[in-house]
Amino acid sequence: MISELNFEEFHKTLNELTVEGTPSYKGNLLIFFTINFSEKPFYGFVSKNEFAISKNSNIKSMPYIIRGDFKKFEDKTEVDYEIKPIKFGYYWIKLMSIIFLIIALLALFVVFSTFNNSGEINPMILVFFFTLFFSIFANVDLYLKKKKFEKLFLKNLKIKNI
Repeated sequence: MISELNFEEFHKTLNELTVEGTPSYKGNLLIFFTINFSEKPFYGFVSKNEFAISKNSNIKSMPYIIRGDFKKFEDKTEVDYEIKPIKFGYYWIKLMSIIFLIIALLALFVVFSTFNNSGEINPMILVFFFTLFFSIFANVDLYLKKKKFEKLFLKNLKIKNI
């Protein structure tokens, strides 16, 4: 991908938008040790030609890191990056939604196995649909967070897909 910024501007802009720290802390339980009140959108490190950043947030964890490198390309900057999940935060969200869904399915099985034909709606059926919604929402939210984070990165650093 190509940034409209030249090499020096790209490096300077990325440095200005990044709070120095370990980006993998933002995606797990160590997020509380990284609390800062900066308005900068990224948290991580930027070296001469490489970077690793996560979203700078104090409350919501972002289970993704953008890792990449950049180099001069004519009067612009060539950027190679990939978005990787932070293992603990990513798998925690995935695993919890699956566990809740399994518990709900077991509860629904118990309800239907003891179901009498009274025609009433059992509260366990409502619990099942709530956990089903939670499982779907957690996975969709994870996907949307990733896309929004990538869009923020591309927009702030004026990167175009060429």
